[in-house]
Amino acid sequence: MNKKERKNMYNIIKRFIYMLPPQVAHTILHLKNNKQIINWNNPKTYDQKLRYLLVKVYGKNFSKYVDKYQVREYIKQLRT
Repeated sequence: MNKKERKNMYNIIKRFIYMLPPQVAHTILHLKNNKQIINWNNPKTYDQKLRYLLVKVYGKNFSKYVDKYQVREYIKQLRT
């Protein structure tokens, strides 16, 4: 696969990556950036641990963190 074909393939994947489940999307992104598959059961590197936290821990409340009105309500609850 030459450089132009790889760039075209990456552009296609980039458009559809956010439609995939988070774990699959992060696996593909990690594979592209680090040339290795992420170990979801036992993350060892810093990057793997960050992706694990994003998907497994923070991913459950992601929609709450994206909506600015829900974030304001969440902060009000924390303050009281």
